[in-house]
Amino acid sequence: MNDRKFARKFSRALSAVKKRRIQLGILVFNSDRHVWTPEDDKLLGTRPDDQVAAFIGTTIKAVRHRRGKFNLPACARQLDQARLARAASVDHRKPGGHFGTYTLEEDKLMGTMPDEKLLLAVGRQQMTENCGLEKSKAKLERGF
Repeated sequence: MNDRKFARKFSRALSAVKKRRIQLGILVFNSDRHVWTPEDDKLLGTRPDDQVAAFIGTTIKAVRHRRGKFNLPACARQLDQARLARAASVDHRKPGGHFGTYTLEEDKLMGTMPDEKLLLAVGRQQMTENCGLEKSKAKLERGF
């Protein structure tokens, strides 16, 4: 029976029922919240977060939060996976980042073809292309 029904049935204040239940160490009735045990805490940082979450029956976000609370680093395998993912993503980036500076070759192409063709030629998205176009126009207006 949940705290609210119990309080109503026995004419007690809800806060008093909750306080007494906590004093007695009784868990909330039918709670979806995971109660961490010392055994669960020992698993943190020994395996990847997704494996720990599946093993103890909670979410990955909860495991990350708990590991962060104790300032525990991720396990070596998880760090290696993150490092490999970052290294693989570098190949897909343009020099200067997403909104980065344009190369001299890309600046020279500005105004030589329609914007749609220019986007395909330099491999940029519409928003960054417009930013670069405005930067180039500003350079021309200043005489650079």
